[in-house]
Formats: sequence, C-alpha cells, structure tokens
Amino acid sequence: MLPSPQALLLDFGGVIADGPTHPEWRTRLAEDVNEVLAEAGVTPLPPAEILAAVDGEEAADHFWQEPAPEQPDHATMWGEIVAAGWSAAARTALADSGELLSRRFIEHKHALTWQLRPGMAELLANADQHGLPVAIVSNTLCAGPHREFLTRLGLDDRFTGQFYSDEHGVRKPNPELVAKAVAAVSVPPEGCWFVGDTLTRDILVARRANLGAAVLMRSQRSEPAAPPDGVAPDAVVADPVELSHLLDQHGWAGEPETA
Repeated sequence: MLPSPQALLLDFGGVIADGPTHPEWRTRLAEDVNEVLAEAGVTPLPPAEILAAVDGEEAADHFWQEPAPEQPDHATMWGEIVAAGWSAAARTALADSGELLSRRFIEHKHALTWQLRPGMAELLANADQHGLPVAIVSNTLCAGPHREFLTRLGLDDRFTGQFYSDEHGVRKPNPELVAKAVAAVSVPPEGCWFVGDTLTRDILVARRANLGAAVLMRSQRSEPAAPPDGVAPDAVVADPVELSHLLDQHGWAGEPETA
C-alpha cells in the first residue's frame, strides 16, 4: 500500500507531454550551427561533421548519469563538448550562442511533436481541487520550450514549481534536483510521489531522494530492460488516466477546496 500523496513530482517528457522525435531535427540543427558559424565569420562545416559532434554530445549524456551528475552550462556544452575538436574560432562562436543552440535542439527534436498526454489536464485540475501541490522535475538542454508549451495550454499555473536541469546545473538521477522541488512544495520527502518514465533516471532519483513512492509511467522512451537492482517502481501506469485511478485508490492527502 502506497502512502497517500501530499505532493506530486512529475517528469515532463513522457509524463506530461510526449511525442515522436521529429524526423528532420538533425538537418535543422546542423543548419542552425552553420548559421552561427557564418555569422561569426567561420567557414561552415559539412553537416555530417556537425551531426557527428552532436551525437558525441548525446553520448556524453550517458556519462552524466553516475554518481551524481551535474549539467554544464550552455556555453560549456556547445563550446567545449560539442565543438571540442573544432577550431578556436568555431568553439568561441558556439559558446557565445550556446543558449540559442540548446533551445533549437529541443525545439527541433521534441517540441514540434509534443502533445499533452491524455488525462493530464484532468489530473492537474483534480490535484488543484484537492490542494495537492505539483512540481516538474525534468532533464533538458533548455527549459524555455517546456515552459512555453505549458503556458500556451494555460497549464503553467497548475505547478508550484518547474525544475529543469539546465537552470539548476544538476541532472537526474542526482537527488539535488528533486530536493529543490521538495522544498518548493513544502512537503516532507516521504509525502511525495515521483512519476517518471525511465528507471535509470526517474525511479532511481526517487529512491536516492527517499521519496514516499516511485511510479513508472510508460512512454515511448521507457527502457524495455529489467530494472537495475534496487530501482523497481512501486507501481506502473500506462498514462495519466491510470495515474489518476491510482491516486483515487490511495487517497488525495489534500483537502478539497470549497466555494
């Protein structure tokens, strides 16, 4: 039996919103990088070379997982990681435009295809009605598109706080990012439910942060492999609708608001 939740901590991608990777994101990102280089007076590079460097950055993401990953700032990400083998002028150009390129990365790869997961708006409304605080805890290269997506849908005021890795310099499964969200919702860790779509980041970080419950929500990104030792979820749901049913079964700890 899970404890009645006093607060919900939600991952963004795969829980709040989901969608396939846009098929043209690599081409568009390479064009953006070459535009930055050209504006800085640097000879543009072959798209294949740019994409190889971006793939190197993506591979580096796996090295940030243990033991308590930190996230480089935008300038370091693009100037020292992506452009590590490029000329000094190219590295400087990418560093100077690091925040823009991080934004373009998210916009091209994910934001164009994001859709609010069915049942999420209703779940957030129910949480609000019961006085149950909700916060977002998400790894990303750029928080801007996430915040703007929620604002367009009129859902940004449903969250007590939004905690994105690029804004705080730490990534899940580093429990420091979760600790910031726990402080924002003003609930003891044991009163928080964490809902995420990955075992190696979301369920693991919930365990490391000593939260009351770790719930896995299936998405296109959920790992098919068996969970590592000690990070099995307390419950598995298919979508926000099933999560709402699970919350109904375990009680909403907040008191319903009255008119």
